[in-house]
Amino acid sequence: MQSKKLEELREVLPLDEDDKEVISVAAEVIRVLREDVSQLQNEIDVLKQTPAPSPVVKKKKRRWLF
Repeated sequence: MQSKKLEELREVLPLDEDDKEVISVAAEVIRVLREDVSQLQNEIDVLKQTPAPSPVVKKKKRRWLF
């Protein structure tokens, strides 16, 4: 599906060498960003499974009135 659309675009909009370089760099950046997002999602999943530390409960001081 994507390759068919890409072929149609190539027919309408021929690419020169500069365009190919830009597309290549952009594709590499997108690939790296996807890997980073995947890694961050895995870390988030681990954090969600880790129980939160119990909050510190301060004891109220009792004041005696007599």
